[in-house]
Amino acid sequence: MKAVQYIICCSNEGTNGLGSKLETVSVVIPAYKASDSIERTISSVIGQPSVNTEIIVVEDGVFDNTREFLEKYDSVKLITNARNMGAPYSRNVGLENVSNQYVMFLDADDTIEGPLLRGLCQALNHSSDSIAFGPWCICDVDGVKGGVVAPSRHRSSLQWMDSWLKGQYVPTCSVLWRTSVVRSIGGWNEQMSRNQDGEIMLRALMAGETVAVSDEGCGVYWQHPINTSRVSQSSDSNASLSQRFVVEQVVEWCRREGLATEDIFPALAEFCYFNAKYFYRKGMLDEGKEWLSSARNYGLKGHPGTIAHRVVASLLSLETKERFARYCRGIIDTLR
Repeated sequence: MKAVQYIICCSNEGTNGLGSKLETVSVVIPAYKASDSIERTISSVIGQPSVNTEIIVVEDGVFDNTREFLEKYDSVKLITNARNMGAPYSRNVGLENVSNQYVMFLDADDTIEGPLLRGLCQALNHSSDSIAFGPWCICDVDGVKGGVVAPSRHRSSLQWMDSWLKGQYVPTCSVLWRTSVVRSIGGWNEQMSRNQDGEIMLRALMAGETVAVSDEGCGVYWQHPINTSRVSQSSDSNASLSQRFVVEQVVEWCRREGLATEDIFPALAEFCYFNAKYFYRKGMLDEGKEWLSSARNYGLKGHPGTIAHRVVASLLSLETKERFARYCRGIIDTLR
């Protein structure tokens, strides 16, 4: 059995005060040991103005107090996986139960503010685009928010791909999809253990889907200490394979479309470099060396990043710099 479904209730519906029925947006939330944050997330969705919401929480096979917290809400549908299956699987289970034309996939520790959903809906309603991006910000472990990032307008799919590979992404808390489009591209790739949102976005862009942009509201991406209880946490060895799959997809797409792969090489080089940093910092030296070699093969010279990073990595090597950063992070986490 794939999942056991407990329907707490149906979506909340209303009108705009003029008798017209409001747009209803489905929000799918995969939850794994999420009792500490799920109330904050749910409340932020229920508080969205000028839209109705269908909230679908997929509990990923771990039974903490998540269900108990959700029972106090009258606008949530809870689905419980029979066992822990991971975030992509849980999002697909939620997708199967979506009954509206628009869907957002929101992590159980992220929030949305202001008229974000209204703006994203209007962006799609007034265009033929398949995906809508909105403003977003990062909130650190101490609850301090950074500056709001507003996505650029009038970009081609190739330009969005280039940005995404370079780490200039839009988190899921500020992305709205046409439900039919997510289904048409096959939903979330359940084999991906890292960069799951990047993979599905790149796959959509390579399928020719286009992006609209809204300036309203804000999605809040909450950072947290590295933690094995997060729904998207998985083994680092599989993470490297997942990232290789992304590179192979992009290169194959360029060849299939007759595009000069050199046009995307700079972005692929940075993507590989960021992975080298990640795996070096995780202490996975072989993977780090392989990714750095790939970055050099795609033409990367030097060390992209902040001035401080470029100087230190040039003097010490990227491996030494990231190993030292890992050591310092361990001390900081111990002292928290």
